[in-house]
Parts: sequence; structure tokens; C-alpha cells
Amino acid sequence: MERLEAVIIEDEKEILNGMKEVLEELHSLPLHIHSFDHAEEALLYIREHRPEIVITDIVLPRMSGMELIEHIQSSGCQPKVIIVSGYNNFEYAQKGIKLGVHDYILKPFDNVQFRQVVLGIIEMIGKEREEQMRRSPEASALGAKALRDKFLHGLCMQPTALQEHVYYRLKFWSLDWLAEADYYVLAIDFAKPQGQRITENEAELKSFAIGNIVEELIAAYQPSVLFRNTLNHWCLITGRPHEIEALADEIAAKVTAFQKYPVHIGISGRTRAVQSLAAAYEQAVRALHMCLLDHRSHKLHFPALTEHTEAKQDWVQRLSACMLTMNMQELESAVEAMLKEFALAGHPTSIGELSRQSLERLVELHSALASRLESSLHHIPLELWDALDRCTEYEELKRCIVDYLKQLAGRTVSRHSHYIIEKAKQLIDTHFAENITMAGTAEVLSVHPVWLSQLFKRECGINFVDYLADVRIEQAKRLLRDSDLKIYEIVRKIGYQDLQHFGQIFKKKTGVSPKEYRFGK
Repeated sequence: MERLEAVIIEDEKEILNGMKEVLEELHSLPLHIHSFDHAEEALLYIREHRPEIVITDIVLPRMSGMELIEHIQSSGCQPKVIIVSGYNNFEYAQKGIKLGVHDYILKPFDNVQFRQVVLGIIEMIGKEREEQMRRSPEASALGAKALRDKFLHGLCMQPTALQEHVYYRLKFWSLDWLAEADYYVLAIDFAKPQGQRITENEAELKSFAIGNIVEELIAAYQPSVLFRNTLNHWCLITGRPHEIEALADEIAAKVTAFQKYPVHIGISGRTRAVQSLAAAYEQAVRALHMCLLDHRSHKLHFPALTEHTEAKQDWVQRLSACMLTMNMQELESAVEAMLKEFALAGHPTSIGELSRQSLERLVELHSALASRLESSLHHIPLELWDALDRCTEYEELKRCIVDYLKQLAGRTVSRHSHYIIEKAKQLIDTHFAENITMAGTAEVLSVHPVWLSQLFKRECGINFVDYLADVRIEQAKRLLRDSDLKIYEIVRKIGYQDLQHFGQIFKKKTGVSPKEYRFGK
């Protein structure tokens, strides 16, 4: 990128120096910085040198920041302008929108926020230079929209508290209704024809057409805002919760009527507060992915995905058992058997239908594993939804599911092996007086007895039988020492049936007989 010039106008020396330091830290970028504490001096420099970026306070001595922007524009210079304003000057920032201001930062601000805004402006300038775009009111509007969309996408990707600077940026783009009203998030895309490949240019044209139709349509459904995410899905946030069905149906109908191809829509649950936007966005994208796999309906509400999770518990149990025992060979067989059963019983018309049924089981599997391990598991990653969406063949789908479950087992279940051992030890400590066995314990824990035996030895340093014997002998020692029970009564009380066998184990563990231990010999 060619060298950029940035001019900072701020009469508060500490703030001015702080902004300069942040920009100077961007040493990897070709940025030349000039600073002024008076608007008049800055204006003379700007008229002569025509910098690409101007960062100005609103309240300045003799000439305000707004007046400075007007003078800059009248001179034919069109820099990217960032307004810096105090708490009580938001009306001035609103006026700045009409003057083509690209961003607004509320004082006091932190260095990270300031750096991100400036980097966004620099990125925009770079793209404009690459495309050799001439500055125009239309291009300025596109630039401002790009910054708004980037801000919205950031709120969707990361839960964000409604801090004052976030609220003011929402207000700056007339999005403050997101902080005050109920809303839905819709994710919109067209279904790629199965077994066919479309070019990137064709996909872009189809997506562009959808965006134009939706943008025109939502004029009647305000407040609403449309932007495109990094997956090239159109994302619509609407503050008209009571009209969500009509809106989704109208979008689908108009795209089909004008473009002659179906559109699919994922709809989040009803949401309130900016802090919940990221969760609602994820719900909408997940619902869209399921809708694209299914193809039976043009829309799908996320809450409908979690309503029915009781069916096919046998597959959930079988898969979780394979993962808990790290039996990868059996895991692969189980996945193949599951897919074949779905295909034979459900008569799916597409790999998408098979994927949908598989995803239902994976959602249940996550829940079952989290319950079994008494810990939380992350949601199924969107990358898996994307991978399943791209599957067009049976074997490709099977491999995708198996690979994911193997990774999940290695990443999550293996780290919780100690949980299984602690549960086994707890069962022994509680039920030592009963006829407790390795096989019975493994059955209670829903794991394979051979795997449990190996894990027990590795984690505890002794085998299951020796640990059980140690617990029983410790109880026997306590009863011999602190009670008047007969030795044969103690034997039965701790889980042994054979007095002679007990005596042999006791002497092996303690070096003395039970009678000698009781009388201190």
C-alpha cells in the first residue's frame, strides 16, 4: 500500500498524545501522522497536502470540528473522517453523518477501540485503491455501510456487553432499537443443486440478487437491518417480531418469483438485548444449515431443532459407549450401522435428509456426554455443519461424522477418564459390603469392563480387585478395633463370605491375623 497521511486535531494534549502513540505503534503500515491543536492550522495543512484520514474533536477553539469538516469538503478534499466526541455532543455526531463522516468514537475510549476503528478505515482505503474507485457520495455511503456491517458482524461473533461506547455506535447508525426491543435474526441463502457445481461468479450473482430483493422488501418491515456474513449468507435482524412469519414467507416468495430458484431461511428464537445477539445469530445460522440440508421447507425455526430429542437413544448410548472407551473401530462400525438404519427406515430422498437425521443424533450425543461427564461441552461447531452441508455422497458423509467423533473423543472424553475412575472408586467405597465386581461396575458406568480394568490400573497403580480388598480390609481393621462384633460377623459385614479366605487376605495386607490385630499382637 502507498503511504497514507493522517491528521489529528485535538486541543486536549493528553488525548492528542495518546492517539498519536496508538497510530505510531502501527509501524508496519505506511502511515505518516500530523497533529494539531487548532482547526485553522490543520485546515491549511489539509488543503495543501490532502491527507487520506482526518481525526478531529468536535469542540475546538475558534473553529468547531463540524465547521472544519465543512471547510475541508468545500476545498474539494474528501478524506475519511473520524469524529471524536465527548458524552454530551452526540447531536453533533449526527450532523456528521450528513457530512460523510465515516465513524464516531465516544470519549473516553480505550486504545484498542481507537486502533480497530483506524485499521478499519485503512483497510477500506486499501480496497478502494486496489479497485481504483473514485471518491463519490455513493462510494462514501458504501464505505459507511461497510463499517456498519463490520460492527454488526462483530456483535454477532462475540457476546458484547452494552457498554456506553457500544450504545452510542448503535445510535450512530440508528440501530439503538437492538438495545430496547425484541428482535429475530434470520440467515438467508439459496440451496446449491445437489450433484451439480456452480461457479463462484454464478453463486455471487444469485446471492447479490437475494440481497437486493430483501433490502427492498424490508423497507416495509422497519426497524430491520441486512448485512452479509463471512459465510456469504445474508443476515437480517428485524425488530418486527409479530410479523416474522409473514416476512420470511414474503422473502421466499419474492426470490422464487423473480429469480426462479428457492431460498432457505434459518430463524433464531425471539431475542432481546444486544448481549444476546451473538447467540441469536448462531441459532439462525444453525437453523439455516439444517434447512439447507433438509430442503423440505423454505424456513426453519431454531427452537424446533431442540424439541424432539428422545428418539433413537440406543444409537446415542452405543456411540457414547464407543467414545468413552476410546473404541475407535467399534465407533466407525456404529456410525455406518446408524446411517444404514436411517437410510432403510426413513427412505431419505437425499444425502441432506440423511445428514439431518445424523445431526439430530449428534446433538443428543453431545447432551448425553455432557451429562455423563458432569461437564459442559461446546456446541457442535459450525465447521461441522459446513462440512456436512458439502457432503454429496454416502461414504463422504460417513467419514465426516466418524472423523468428528474421533476428534471429539480424543479432545474431550480422554481428558475426563479420571471421572470414570472416581465414579468407580466411589461405587466401591459405598458398596464394598455387597457383591461388587468389575463387570457390574462397568455396566453401571456404561463402559467396557476390559477398558475399565486397564484404565483403573493405569490411573490408580493397582487393579480393581486389590483396591476393593484394601477398602474392605480398612473397614475390617476399624471394626476389629472399635467394635465388639465377632470376626465372622465382621467378615459378612464387609462383603466376604469365607472366613478362611478373609483371614488369608487380611494377613497378606497387614502381616498379622485378624485375632492378633484385635488384641494388638
